[in-house]
Amino acid sequence: YQTLISYFDDIIDNNFKFDSKITLFDYQKDALNSAIVKLNRYNGAILGDVVGLGKTIIAVGILKVLKYKSIIIAPPAVHKQWIKTLEDFNIDKSFYDIFTYDKLPKENESQIIIIDESHKLKNDKSTRYSKIEELCKTPFRKKVLLLSATLQNNTPADIANQIYLFQDKNNSNLPHITSLEKFFNPLITLFKAMKKEEDKTIVTTTIKNISTDIKNSVLKPLLIRRTR
Repeated sequence: YQTLISYFDDIIDNNFKFDSKITLFDYQKDALNSAIVKLNRYNGAILGDVVGLGKTIIAVGILKVLKYKSIIIAPPAVHKQWIKTLEDFNIDKSFYDIFTYDKLPKENESQIIIIDESHKLKNDKSTRYSKIEELCKTPFRKKVLLLSATLQNNTPADIANQIYLFQDKNNSNLPHITSLEKFFNPLITLFKAMKKEEDKTIVTTTIKNISTDIKNSVLKPLLIRRTR
């Protein structure tokens, strides 16, 4: 199956059969399939389903299919949920480790890193971000799966910094974008300028245009998002 993923990642079906206690809904199978394609093509994917649609189940399903050694980074409050889901999918404990944002391993040989509530990594100047970025990129680049229903909290930089965890900011392989930094920097500058703009109509229109540009140019190939 992994060979099929590598060579025919556009046409994998969603007839996943798991030796597990969990049965996936069709929309979860679709999301799982789409995420695997994106992980292999772009080295990362963003699972942005709204709360309650089973992002944790989909993420663990991905681990079940790929059979990758993984590190899961999540807030302490949801660790029990992650462990239960991993156990329900019969994933061997040797294939995963769970950490919090502020307690990370110094070294790792994982193949994929899953980051729950990735919007918490909006500040690339923080120690937390630096340590997780290092984890994602050394001693080799890992595949990264981001889970968040609210990617942008304040500025376009929130989204950029999350994507930089798995995409090279100056050598991207996203369609039509070689430099993510050159794409994002003018939008971040324009967004900041709107804080001083007094005309609310201009502010609303500009922010809408920025969001549309990011959605169409960057998020479209990376994001899996379903609403109720």
